[in-house]
Amino acid sequence: LYSFLQNGTFVLLSLRQEADDHIEVKGLRTVTASLAEPNEKLRNVHTILIRPDGHVAWAVDASAPDCSEVIQKGISRWFSVTSRV
Repeated sequence: LYSFLQNGTFVLLSLRQEADDHIEVKGLRTVTASLAEPNEKLRNVHTILIRPDGHVAWAVDASAPDCSEVIQKGISRWFSVTSRV
């Protein structure tokens, strides 16, 4: 992840292959990945917004009724834009 964060952008990290990776917001890079090893803490995580300093801004639980809508609202809140999710 460091290589994605070093240029000062946020990273929207999707841990689900069905996630929409066509979100275009200035200052945001969207990455879809899978864990190399199982991690109990991330087992139910769908998507994570990581700040440029490496800290997690927020995460979406995979059991959320509409993950795309939750992601849309989070992006709109952090970036003051309406994005396509």
